[in-house]
Amino acid sequence: MYNNRGHFSTRTASPNGSKKQAPGYMSVAGFRVKSLYFSIGAVLAVLVVGWFLWRLLNTAITTHFVMVAGVLLLVANIREFLSRSTLYVQPDHSITLMNSLVGGALVCTWLASILTSLFWLPAVLLLGGAVPLVVSRAAAYSVYVQTARRVGSGVRRSVGRF
Repeated sequence: MYNNRGHFSTRTASPNGSKKQAPGYMSVAGFRVKSLYFSIGAVLAVLVVGWFLWRLLNTAITTHFVMVAGVLLLVANIREFLSRSTLYVQPDHSITLMNSLVGGALVCTWLASILTSLFWLPAVLLLGGAVPLVVSRAAAYSVYVQTARRVGSGVRRSVGRF
């Protein structure tokens, strides 16, 4: 269909000058979308939200308690990580790191029960990383810090190449 300027258009002009969508299409955020595709997307979105709410409500209260404990551990240790050592007192960051690893593992456990079981892998890895800190704090902490610095410098170098 051609409009009054001679250009092809799928919109038809009504006698009062307003433009209507072609049949079978609708406008979503300024984009033309087929009504069928919009309906399919809306049904899928409702199913995903419903599945998430179903999983959230069916999760045991114990799991929610574990998540709250993990978040409290993470929030409580942020200040310790960010604190600078003073002249007289050297803060023991190994305990802070251990608490943060355990807190992250607890949050990942909660996510595994809510979303997908793939979150069990980071939970187990985080707890596995916390075990050496329990046995020998100073040595394990220095190895973790050196590894993190090495990884950070490697990432910095590889990002700098692009």
